[in-house]
Amino acid sequence: MMLGLIALPNTSSAADWVGRVVGIADGGVVVARNEAGAMLRVRLAGVELPEPGQPFSNAAELALVDLCYQKQARIRVEKKSAAAPRVAQVHCAGVNVNLAMVLAGMAWASRTAQHDTRIAQAEVLARQGRYGLWQAPAPMSPWEWRRCRKRGQCGTPSDAPATRLGSLAM
Repeated sequence: MMLGLIALPNTSSAADWVGRVVGIADGGVVVARNEAGAMLRVRLAGVELPEPGQPFSNAAELALVDLCYQKQARIRVEKKSAAAPRVAQVHCAGVNVNLAMVLAGMAWASRTAQHDTRIAQAEVLARQGRYGLWQAPAPMSPWEWRRCRKRGQCGTPSDAPATRLGSLAM
């Protein structure tokens, strides 16, 4: 059943952007290059990965690298923004990466993108199965973590930034 949520037919529409993933950055950002050499930088739509320094941030980034790095990607941009990376649905090697990250317990369903019920269902399954970050006794969402860090109340980060792959995968 879980594979049915994330595996999709290998079809694309005229609105899809196709290229090879050449980089992974903090917060679920995927960088791809198409055959013409054009680059596209997008953030996974409907999901939030742990923030740098937050528990499971390294594991989440490694999971995203495993799913996408140096693989062919089909990207459907949902929201364009001049200031930040575009927000998109990303499929690498036929896998819906947005769903796969949540289902593996490597990301939360975003509070702002509740229109995709599949992502919310994937989070419920991950919580029930205690996958990834749901193994922790009281996982803190990225939006709570940001608020806590802003106030200086979160303590010491549990993942050392020196071990992050973001700069290596670029």
